[in-house]
Amino acid sequence: MKRIFLIDCPGVVYHRNNDSESDAVLKGVVRVEGLEDATQHVGPVLDRVKPEYLRRAYRIKSWTDHEDFLGQLAHSMGKLLKGGDPDLNTAARIVLYDWQRGKIPFYTLPPGYSDLPHDVEPAAAVAADGATADNQQQQPGQQLFAEAVTAGHAAAEAGAMPE
Repeated sequence: MKRIFLIDCPGVVYHRNNDSESDAVLKGVVRVEGLEDATQHVGPVLDRVKPEYLRRAYRIKSWTDHEDFLGQLAHSMGKLLKGGDPDLNTAARIVLYDWQRGKIPFYTLPPGYSDLPHDVEPAAAVAADGATADNQQQQPGQQLFAEAVTAGHAAAEAGAMPE
């Protein structure tokens, strides 16, 4: 029993032939520091992550596209080029590092789960007074996986301070 070693690793991420370059970067197959232009890979991050998590993590109120987001982030972090222009590439690298290290909260529900209870139709999810129907009809013990991740948890994961 003295010669048993337990080796833990984060897992193996396989690069598939049909993966885009952005998929490879987001999976961590490609190193961020080796990218010529990191800005092109931030769009998929913005598409996957809920905007509220990005707002809390980076304190950016709203943005129109990934270049606007990176420009605001670069200004807020003081990452500027000569002449005061935002350094979008450096800001993009920061976002990609945060993505790969788990500082940006992201999750997907397991197959077969949804945000709504099984007995609630999607059209009936929002009641007339604005409250969700699942809060009104939820029975004891009927809690969904997605409800376990609250705004406070997401902010804590992102390293954001409470507003």
